[in-house]
Amino acid sequence: MVVMLPRTMEVVQKVDLAVHLPGGAGTKSREATGVPVPLRKLADLLNVISFLVPLWLAGFAALWTARRGREESVPSARGRGGFPLGPVLWLALAGIGALMLLISPGGGWPRDWDDATGFATVVSLSTAGALVSAWRRAANTSTAAPAATLAIGVMISLWGVHASESISLRRIDELLASRSIWSDFTRANAYDILGANQMNRGRFERAATYYTRAIECAPNPRYFHQLGLAAFAMGRYDSARAEFRRSIERSAVVADPWVGLARVALVRMDTSLAMACVDSALVRSPGNFEARQLEQLLRAPRGTRKP
Repeated sequence: MVVMLPRTMEVVQKVDLAVHLPGGAGTKSREATGVPVPLRKLADLLNVISFLVPLWLAGFAALWTARRGREESVPSARGRGGFPLGPVLWLALAGIGALMLLISPGGGWPRDWDDATGFATVVSLSTAGALVSAWRRAANTSTAAPAATLAIGVMISLWGVHASESISLRRIDELLASRSIWSDFTRANAYDILGANQMNRGRFERAATYYTRAIECAPNPRYFHQLGLAAFAMGRYDSARAEFRRSIERSAVVADPWVGLARVALVRMDTSLAMACVDSALVRSPGNFEARQLEQLLRAPRGTRKP
């Protein structure tokens, strides 16, 4: 259990407000410029709810026309001794819908779509109730089959891509290349995640492509370092060294690019340069694990070195 002092808690809360909530620095960095905020938020909301509840438009149409059939075959809730759920339903939708317009997920809606599952639950229950009520009033369920077919088709098109990694990646590439209303920061972050995924799978060529695109969006020093790692893994040592140096030029306080330069120097059998780069890394981060490992390797007697 971690116990925080009141002053520490106050600082943490201020940082959390500044980074995560609407108007904070983190949220602003993800927002696209030149697009009205209300329009962007409404577009995001419609996209995420269409992704999670494909039949929501049909449910909305059924709710909108519910008053017409209220006097038809199905007795009213009041007539059965109950109370109508319509006002409660609209109140729930309005309340949680307004809340959704205020939320700004950390990774954007395409990544953090699960933040909308509560809203989607309300919408899906409302949609199901509205459609069933409409079918009962009309005493005609001929539209049930088309609705079910549409729902299945949309679910296959939206969720089926997860069954094939190649199809999923092509779809993601198309979305990112379309230059939507995402900010450059958000697009760079997406390419960064894709690059890390491909690096972990040993697909270094594709990882290098993603990191290059991330740099085009936002030249973060870490992206240059990651691009250098991809080049190093493919045996392109000159390119790796160039990328590590570009990373250092943009942030001289980071240790990792110096470790990368040390590894390139070791491959070139230049132990003096490798040791100098390791020292530079340890000056910036004395506890850097990789730098410490390389230091031990370089200081070991020549005959006992095991790269």
